[in-house]
Amino acid sequence: MNLNQIRILEACHKFLIGLTEFKDELKNDSLVYRFQDKNITFVTYQEYRNLSFIDFNFKYDYLDDSITYLDDRVDLISAFPNEHELRALNRMSDLEQARIQIFKLLSQANLEALTEKNSNAKKDYFGYQFRNLETKESYPIYLFPGNANFELIAAIW
Repeated sequence: MNLNQIRILEACHKFLIGLTEFKDELKNDSLVYRFQDKNITFVTYQEYRNLSFIDFNFKYDYLDDSITYLDDRVDLISAFPNEHELRALNRMSDLEQARIQIFKLLSQANLEALTEKNSNAKKDYFGYQFRNLETKESYPIYLFPGNANFELIAAIW
């Protein structure tokens, strides 16, 4: 998985959280990736609002917000095996079980169509709120190599 696919996976994660009654409790949950034989967490955006991912860049003499919208519900729903599971997630009343099921759904998500449609969802190689879970290193911003490859392995809360 590359950074563009991770941004799309983040949109799927936010979408699934939004389907539950636990939006506030789940908003700080993090996805864990395997990168260069290390377990890390990070996000691909500087700010998030309503399935919109915001990165800030210099533009002339001010800071410009570059917004990526990944909010097409039909496209997001189609990334998952079936709508019945999404409806069941919507009715869950157990927070821990909702977390587990969200991760299971994410691990089964078919990102191919979303990736094709949103091939420029992530335009740079920066990660934010970077944390290496093994070495305990953390950085507010981290520059990944252009050919960085990631594997989704866990979720933490």
